[in-house]
Amino acid sequence: MGFKISITGGTTRVVFVSVRKAFQQLKETGLVSPELMGEASDHEEMLKMLGLPQIYEMEKKYTVLPRSPSSRAVVAWRPNRFSWNRRAPSRS
Repeated sequence: MGFKISITGGTTRVVFVSVRKAFQQLKETGLVSPELMGEASDHEEMLKMLGLPQIYEMEKKYTVLPRSPSSRAVVAWRPNRFSWNRRAPSRS
């Protein structure tokens, strides 16, 4: 059995230090500097590394919509967001 990635204590520490710096800056200034956020291309690379494009495709394929408009709550998965559409119960 093999693994594509292994998260070790050293890797976890690097992430912890980066997140701590960003949170400290956010607390002090209300903003996180672009230097700590990285490049926009880093974000896309991270999404690909996590396999999110494949997950988004599965969401499109397997999204379940309500069978009738009388449903009280409809849960719909959409790429990059999760939304609830709450409907008031009918009084009929």
